Amino acid sequence: MVSTERQAIFETVKPIESNIITEKDVTHLPMIVQKWLSNAGVLGKINIQKVELTQIGEMRMKPESDWMKFKANQVFNVQNPSFIWDVEVAMMPILQLGGLDKFQDGQGEMLIKLGYLFNVVNEGKNEQINTASMVRYLAEIMWFPSAALSPYLKWESINETSAKAIMSYKDLDVEGTFEFSESGEVISFSALRYYDSGKEAKLEEWFIENLGYTNLNGYRIPNQ
Repeated sequence: MVSTERQAIFETVKPIESNIITEKDVTHLPMIVQKWLSNAGVLGKINIQKVELTQIGEMRMKPESDWMKFKANQVFNVQNPSFIWDVEVAMMPILQLGGLDKFQDGQGEMLIKLGYLFNVVNEGKNEQINTASMVRYLAEIMWFPSAALSPYLKWESINETSAKAIMSYKDLDVEGTFEFSESGEVISFSALRYYDSGKEAKLEEWFIENLGYTNLNGYRIPNQ
């Protein structure tokens, strides 16, 4: 299922003309966002349209739960904003969770299966999941910073080191705040995001703090 849906994510990506980013392309952005894109190595390179990445780390189900090792793969379509994130979580030496987080055509889905067989979570295509998935996409453009130039994004300056990004797509609107260092590295991202789904879901502050950076394929991006 994941393999089929990953392929579908990329099928709508079309070649674009004048794909090299110049200084002229970024002058309409807040100054700190311009500095970020310059620091990240975007100028003089192509406007990225699709991305594939791998993550390793630890996660837990609740604040008091034990940490569990995970490995995840994620693909993004930047042209038609979408992603599929599939994860394998080692609960025990012989027991694993398989998970899928998806945003496509303005709709979000989350599926988690115990042993890849039994549903633990199966949520999707409601306002809470849709906007929560879209907020996640917005946050993760820090891994492919040329996406800041996408037509579905609007930027507003907050102060010298922070800017608000407003994303509008498929009749949905979300926003988040990017905090930067003076040199233009993304320090953090925060937004109001639904915790849980359905009528009981509440908007909570969702916060990401970057602890490390790396140079990858000619770009400087957060990696921790």
